[in-house]
Amino acid sequence: MMRPMLTAGWLLLATACFAQSPMPAPERPASDVPVDSVASPGSMAADFVRKVALSDQIEIASSRIAMERGSPDQQAFAKQMIESHEKIVADLKRLVSAEKIPIELPVELDKADETRLDKLKSVEAAKFIAEYTTLQVTRHRNALALFERYAKDGDNMNLKAWARRMLPALRHDLAAAEKLPRS
Repeated sequence: MMRPMLTAGWLLLATACFAQSPMPAPERPASDVPVDSVASPGSMAADFVRKVALSDQIEIASSRIAMERGSPDQQAFAKQMIESHEKIVADLKRLVSAEKIPIELPVELDKADETRLDKLKSVEAAKFIAEYTTLQVTRHRNALALFERYAKDGDNMNLKAWARRMLPALRHDLAAAEKLPRS
């Protein structure tokens, strides 16, 4: 009996939030756009959580590759990114559970990110440095924009506050990624 009431409450809340929000852009295949701009059904909170989880997966996976193939600077950055993004994933899981956000965190990369990882694994050593750095800069820019939007316009107050608290760390990580060698 309680579950239908909670579901109805979420639907009412989501309806009220979307009634005040502009219409989302039409969906495009994930391979055509960065993680932060893919629309999905469900609440704004669930959409934000899914995008963050997917972004963290590619950043962790690519950083694991950099630990083996990267320059010393990239290896140090990669170690920091793995630790940082694993913490973000743990925070996200805790928030999803505490806030009862109706989503299962994705556990697999999408096809476009799988392709990016395969390329990163197979690119010749001389090109790896540029590929990894470019991927990290792009992903951190996208993540920062995603968190800024949710911190400003999010529909879940606790998740919104968390996004706002994460902004300084994301800015720091972006600045660090931009300082990585590109050749």
